[in-house]
Amino acid sequence: MASGKRALILVAEGNEDVEVTIPAYIFRYGGLETVIAGIDGDGLVSLDRDIKIKPDMSLEEARKTGPFDVVFLPGGIRGAPNLANSALVGEVLKEQESGNRLVAAICFSPALSLTKFEIYKGKNITCYPKVSMMNRILESKTHTLVEKGLVEDGNVITAMGPAFAIGISLAVVRRLSGEEKANEVSKIMLLDKL
Repeated sequence: MASGKRALILVAEGNEDVEVTIPAYIFRYGGLETVIAGIDGDGLVSLDRDIKIKPDMSLEEARKTGPFDVVFLPGGIRGAPNLANSALVGEVLKEQESGNRLVAAICFSPALSLTKFEIYKGKNITCYPKVSMMNRILESKTHTLVEKGLVEDGNVITAMGPAFAIGISLAVVRRLSGEEKANEVSKIMLLDKL
């Protein structure tokens, strides 16, 4: 059953596969109307491990259907820079922030996009534990680096990388659809059996 809440997952060539597919899966199970939007159009996108996906629509189209309750940025060594190099991504993030709505980012995306576009400046964030990425946050002075797997600070949720794709996705569902729905999704996924 839909919660009436909407999620936008941005996708670019080279994004980390599980950081696109797991959030889409969990958001949809969690009752969020979820749109996967290609930053370069609605054609096939090759993810990091060469899995190809077809976005629901282009980011340009998706933007016209907004606002969204959360904008999610996957990472990936090639994909995160592609997101950060998109002026349109920056505009969408600025609109999200000005509406005081949720932004979630994983892997390299917190260090690249959130710092570059100064989204929710001053908040605590985490990123993939690679020195160059961590230094980007430290040197930007726009955010505070917290070396934890998952960090929630106000309207920003960030995670280190692929192993945290489930955790960050459930954190978004918990925030937008409630604790009960997040627990229900966890149970459906058999996470209680791990």
